[in-house]
Parts: sequence; C-alpha cells; structure tokens
Amino acid sequence: MYQNRVTLIGFVGSDAKAHTNDNRSLTTLSLATKSSYKKDGKYISHTEWHRCVVFGKLAEFAKTLTKGAISRWKASCAAGSTTARKPMRKSASGKFGSLRS
Repeated sequence: MYQNRVTLIGFVGSDAKAHTNDNRSLTTLSLATKSSYKKDGKYISHTEWHRCVVFGKLAEFAKTLTKGAISRWKASCAAGSTTARKPMRKSASGKFGSLRS
C-alpha cells in the first residue's frame, strides 16, 4: 500500500492567513526548510519554501502562528499529504506543490 505522506520541519516564513469557504475554515502559511551539502570543500546551503494549507480544527490553531511568535531558533513541524499543481500563468515554468494536513 502506498501513502502520500510528508513531514516538514522548518521555520514559519510569514504570518498565517485564515480563510473561510462554505463554512469550512482553512489557514495558509509558508514554511521554510533548509538543507546543506559540501561541494569542493565548501558548504552550500539551500532554502526551499513550502505553502501549507491546514483544514478543520488544526486551522484554528495554525492561524495563531506568526513569524514573530515562534523564536527564530525554534522550528515548526507540519505533517500531511502533498499535492503538485501546474502554474496558472503561461510565462511561469515548473510545478508548484502544497502540503495538506
């Protein structure tokens, strides 16, 4: 059996935004994950940004997350499934992903 399961550990990039759609609450926020590797004796670091969408009761908690509320040195954890979608503009290339918890 295959599962679409993702766990991200990173830092909140911007304040969470709460939305309501057909009596269903959802919250969106961005999470930054960082990785590094060694190439030719030098460390190269890379930051990846993830757009997280939280539904239901967790959305009520997620909307309290702000960039300043969590210390710069403390990470957040998000777990859920991932979805990929194509860009809406014709000039953009590649795919966008979002995490659904």
